[in-house]
Amino acid sequence: MDDEVRDLYKYRAGKKYEGDREDLIMIQIYKEVGAEHFGGEVVLEYIEEKYRGHYDIHEYDGMESIQINIHSYQLQVLQTAIQELIDTEGDYVSKESLKQLSKS
Repeated sequence: MDDEVRDLYKYRAGKKYEGDREDLIMIQIYKEVGAEHFGGEVVLEYIEEKYRGHYDIHEYDGMESIQINIHSYQLQVLQTAIQELIDTEGDYVSKESLKQLSKS
């Protein structure tokens, strides 16, 4: 990205851009000024909220691609479900609850 973009980001955010790919201020700046200020073709990919934090960026020969890490997402869903069971049933979780969990 060029100096104009960096300066605009610093003006709007009140800090230096730290490379966060989900930074809404930088995404807005990109939409306003266009790809030419970013040193090449840029494609914005929308990631559903539930997958945020569960993706990998792969770089090959100067090109980047994004891939959802479904295993990371599934693990988080399972951990959340188990924690909800513990919160509602205490330290002992019934077999029936575990069966219900395995069906979902």
